[in-house]
Amino acid sequence: MSNAVKDLKNYDSSDEALKKTVLLVEDDEDILESFQEIIRSWGYKVFTAPSFSEATLKINNQKFDLILLDVQLGNISGLRVVDVVRRNMSNMNNTTPIILHSGHLDMAMIQTYRTDISEALVKPVTLNKLKEKIDQWVGGRHLAVVESSAQKHFSVLIGDADLTFANSLSEKLDSKILKSYVVENINDVKQRLNLQKYDCVMLGFDSNDSQVSALVKSLKEDKTMLNHNTPIIIMNMNTGNNSTEMLERLPVTGYLEKPFDIPKFKKNLVEVVFRYQGIVN
Repeated sequence: MSNAVKDLKNYDSSDEALKKTVLLVEDDEDILESFQEIIRSWGYKVFTAPSFSEATLKINNQKFDLILLDVQLGNISGLRVVDVVRRNMSNMNNTTPIILHSGHLDMAMIQTYRTDISEALVKPVTLNKLKEKIDQWVGGRHLAVVESSAQKHFSVLIGDADLTFANSLSEKLDSKILKSYVVENINDVKQRLNLQKYDCVMLGFDSNDSQVSALVKSLKEDKTMLNHNTPIIIMNMNTGNNSTEMLERLPVTGYLEKPFDIPKFKKNLVEVVFRYQGIVN
């Protein structure tokens, strides 16, 4: 029997399948290769992406347990990867922990992305420290979220002129820890936001409507408002290529394209709220 056949017989595919996955996004080929081998030696299955385009392709097509991201990817900021992951609320990696690992970090950058990243490590970082942080976010995060969610009750305000859709969304979101409220016009949304603190606001109105823009901007700019830090999600029909323009224009947490997978989004929603409350960051 050849050595190749022996190796194949001894190979346990289930062990490989059970390994946690890490996406390493780094444009320096030497660093990419060395860190791939090091992290693999810690028991993780490592995928690599040397560019923004390749990282985006993999993030859109595979679920990872952690993303380790360099801030500078050639001429493109690696923070655009964060935007791809976090702003599209239906992205399968929307709640995946992201560790920034770079020599180009500053406090202003970290503060801007504080609700979107899990950790920021300045190069050079010791391997022991890197392993500690990867193990922490891959191994302990889910348990921490489950334990915290068991003790929390979250409120979601849904504003949408399509009451059939809004009521269906509300019905599917409601659970022991989630309670949603439906209103059908922007004025009712404003009134509710002035009277009650919500853990998330979902708006299904036209994002080009000046009233929507004014509401979102007032919430984010006026720190005295009850819902100043509340995550805001825009739900639009077929935003397509307009999503980037919309996100640049409106300071919202993210967007969803109708119709979307509600059960899948529901799984992400609690962790999105946790990020904004500082429970998992």
